[in-house]
Amino acid sequence: MSSRFKSTIGAGTMALAVACAPVGPDYVKPEVALPDAWSTIGNNGLEAAPIDDSQWWHIFEDPILDKLVETAWLQNISIEIAGLRVL
Repeated sequence: MSSRFKSTIGAGTMALAVACAPVGPDYVKPEVALPDAWSTIGNNGLEAAPIDDSQWWHIFEDPILDKLVETAWLQNISIEIAGLRVL
């Protein structure tokens, strides 16, 4: 075996040994105060309503992107027309 391989194996073994070491004799698990029930009081006006994102590209305010999407929409052919073209 090469010395580089042995060094890699040694470093890996050392890292594994350190990772599995105990935390320490004076470690105390912290206590966390949790509420008894879920509270929706004070939801700050947030609501789970569906969002209309059918025209998501308008957020970029890019006239070139708007034109590209419009061109793609106008030149989009249906499956029926595509099938007829193949036949």
